[in-house]
Amino acid sequence: MNADILCQLLAKRISPEKFQVRGIDIHWMRDEYSTTENLVIVADVIANYDELAAAYIAKQGIIKQIYDLETLQTPRRVRETLNGTDNGWMVALEAQIAALRTQL
Repeated sequence: MNADILCQLLAKRISPEKFQVRGIDIHWMRDEYSTTENLVIVADVIANYDELAAAYIAKQGIIKQIYDLETLQTPRRVRETLNGTDNGWMVALEAQIAALRTQL
């Protein structure tokens, strides 16, 4: 179990100001945050960790692919698109990015 991923998964359901992940242990920042509801959330995330982590990792991979493709949109490429000299390269790139965004 990866502590960073566990923290991200918990932070989707519990305010991150309320807890810290230390290894696989959850430390509550105040005693009042250790509620039954929050403990149930922690237990649920841990019980379903493999499935939730796989989805999280897949999503992060898609986000990285989008970022990598967006970095190819250089000022020169934009100029070529505006001038009509890019042979449709930028349109194809934007289509790839749009297709990836539908997976998020």
